[in-house]
This record gives sequence, C-alpha cells and structure tokens, in this order.
Amino acid sequence: IGDTVELAPTGERGRVRGIQCFLRDAREGAWGQCLALNLSDTGKAEPVRGQVLVAPGSLEAVRFLHLDMQAVPGLERPIQNAEQVKLHTGTIEAPGTLYLLEEKTIEGGARGFATVALHEAVAAAPFDRFIIRRASPAATVAAGEIAAITTGEHRPRRAVIIERLAAHRAEFEGVDPASDEGARRRVAFALRWDRPRGASVADLSRATLLLAETVAAALQALGASGAALALGEDYWM
Repeated sequence: IGDTVELAPTGERGRVRGIQCFLRDAREGAWGQCLALNLSDTGKAEPVRGQVLVAPGSLEAVRFLHLDMQAVPGLERPIQNAEQVKLHTGTIEAPGTLYLLEEKTIEGGARGFATVALHEAVAAAPFDRFIIRRASPAATVAAGEIAAITTGEHRPRRAVIIERLAAHRAEFEGVDPASDEGARRRVAFALRWDRPRGASVADLSRATLLLAETVAAALQALGASGAALALGEDYWM
C-alpha cells in the first residue's frame, strides 16, 4: 500500500490505496497471488485485459518475442514460416507473424526456435510461458517459453537470435527460474549477454525482473564461486 505502479505497456501510473489477497485485506502482495488492487490517479482510461502491473520503468513494450517452442503432436499440417498466428501469454492475446529460425516448417511434436513479430507492442518478458494458435481453423499449434525480447522496430539478424536462444536453452534447461539456482543463472546470464561491460544491482534488477535483494544475494554467491567479479561497492562483471 502506497507504492506507485505502472500499467504496461501504456505507461499510466497510479498509487496503490488498498489490497485484498484471496478476499482478505492485506498490506502487501506479489506476483503469483490472487490480488485485488484499489488504484488511484491512473487517469481516465480503465485498465484492460492484457496489461501488466509493474514497478515503474521495469517493463518495456515489445513487438519482437524470440521463442523456444514445441509444436503440438499430431498436427494436421506443419507450422509454416511467416504464418499468421495469435500469441497468448498471461492474459495477452495478440496477432502476429511467426518466423521460423532454423527450418522452413516444424512438424508436430518437434522443437525449434522462432521469432513472433506482433502487430502491436505488448508487455511480456523472458521466462513467460506462451501458446501459439492458428486463426483458421482455430487450433493450438505450439507452446513454450519466451527466451528473449527485442525492443524497437527492427527485427535482429537470424544468426544473432539463434545464438542467443541456444545459449538460453543450454543455461536454463530443466532449471526453475524462480529458484535460488535460477536467480543466480539469470543474473550471470544478464551479465554475459546484456551487461558485458558490467552493471549495478539496480541495473541487473531491471534486466532480470528480480528484486534487488534477490540480485544482491545471487551476486554474492556468484562472486564467492568466481563466476562474477565485484568492481567497487556496487558494480559487477
């Protein structure tokens, strides 16, 4: 209660006046809980399905989502490159074009990397789960995990994204990203790929969407193992 929050991706901000958690009054709440929030000063526009409530400035609107996905077994026809699809993640339902990165088609049950270019920007992030549906005939054709995102209006080169997705798969295969081990790997991965010149705890908190205290604990563990190096009081590589 009292926190300033932001509705992503539109950017309206407001203050939390009251919280209920599972129908009981509460002083605080977090992701993964069933919360009802009383917000003030968010403007005239009502919140809509698909928006995400975040700490201000922590989540950017994105159109390009890079996916580690698996096709549904028994597809009548394989997934085609540049196919028109709908992506579902959280409460988001967004149309876009699916670009396969390794093959021209993906057969039922097969796994592959892809980029979905959405028609409009959404609030989504790495480690979010998703499903892909065809519009006609309506059917779920694939599911998986968002492994990376690209901000801006230009889709990155295929070779660069394949390298990033392969590294993500190797680092996090079979690891719970919400566990202590998952947090350490997320911080180390962000230092290698997103902040190679080094970063502060606040920088890494924004890059990983982990709480600052979780990042600080992960950095201490990485420093003790030699996987990260402290440069000053609050700067790491």
